[in-house]
Amino acid sequence: LLLFLASVILAQIFLVLKKKQFEKVQLSEMNF
Repeated sequence: LLLFLASVILAQIFLVLKKKQFEKVQLSEMNF
């Protein structure tokens, strides 16, 4: 159960980081 919970939390963090990275890329593309 704990392992499952940890994997879910890691997945959430990974998705958030990916989203932030994507937004950064969009912003840099807009600036160019």
